[in-house]
Amino acid sequence: MMTTMRDVAQKAGVSSTTVSLVLNGRQPAGGPISVETQERVLAAARELGYRRNSLVQAVVSGHNRTLGFLAQHISYEFISRLLAGALDEARAAGYGVQVLQLHSNSLDRQAIESCLEMRLAGIITVDLNQDALDYLHMAMRPHGVPIAFLDTSFQEEWGIHITSDDEQGCNLAIEHLVHLGHRRIGFISGEVGRGMTISRDRAFRNAMQAHGLPVPEGYLSHGKWDPTVAEHCAIEMLIRPDRPTAIFCASDEMAIGVQRAARQLGMQMPGDLSVVGFSNLRMALMADPPLTTIRQPADEMGRVAIQLLLDKLKSSREGGEIDDKATDVVLPTELVLRDSTAVAPF
Repeated sequence: MMTTMRDVAQKAGVSSTTVSLVLNGRQPAGGPISVETQERVLAAARELGYRRNSLVQAVVSGHNRTLGFLAQHISYEFISRLLAGALDEARAAGYGVQVLQLHSNSLDRQAIESCLEMRLAGIITVDLNQDALDYLHMAMRPHGVPIAFLDTSFQEEWGIHITSDDEQGCNLAIEHLVHLGHRRIGFISGEVGRGMTISRDRAFRNAMQAHGLPVPEGYLSHGKWDPTVAEHCAIEMLIRPDRPTAIFCASDEMAIGVQRAARQLGMQMPGDLSVVGFSNLRMALMADPPLTTIRQPADEMGRVAIQLLLDKLKSSREGGEIDDKATDVVLPTELVLRDSTAVAPF
């Protein structure tokens, strides 16, 4: 049975009110609680193994030390790295993180109700669609709950928006391939209409244009973030008479699908085909050959999200309202060279 404040009061020989004041570091208006009484209460709490109910504390004080993390694919490495960074930063600040797994990139009423019932102090979201983001904001704004949304190109006039510099990442990938002599460069992107797909499609086209390179019909395909779909896309590109000599992918998973396609067609890598991924997941090291890729600072993105959420909460506790104006943070990417790229074969 869980130890209550009443149990601690009985053990220490004081009132429940005195226990509440001591455990919350407060003093009564009528005069200070003696040091001896405070020590007796704390000793009783330790002996009985008393733990404060954070939800009850939130109800009483209006301030909860729990943040929410909403995402669909929690098991995906990139999302788990975002979460790991958020957990580390929250723990250092004395906060907990409640993970809520969504069934899709949309948002239902049940998820909103869960956030409200848990009285979350702030929320981090990953890969919600535009309608879901607007719905979440509409539901949380009356309660003063700040929201950080990660790894999306959707631009809002509210919330904390943290992403990696996809424009820089695509430029680095294309510059590397151009330096190796590649002029026919294909691109396999994500799912049409999704935030990161829009961002990376645009960044790829801009990078190609900057180098005076065309993007022929069929050289940009959408692999839906799925290695099997990307494999089929790559086969269609590679059986063309004017096939690309390099394929850049919007994720490492899809790049591995491209490698499978090349092997099916009897191509050698990187001699016949160079492949570049995006994210620098662990699987990039285990690919055959190991993937050249663009590193996204996922852990740092999670940490920065927590820092900015807590900054907004601190400002509100100091007498102001939650600042709902947009805060945009773009973190740098970097090129990670491995064995999947080489000089163009022709």
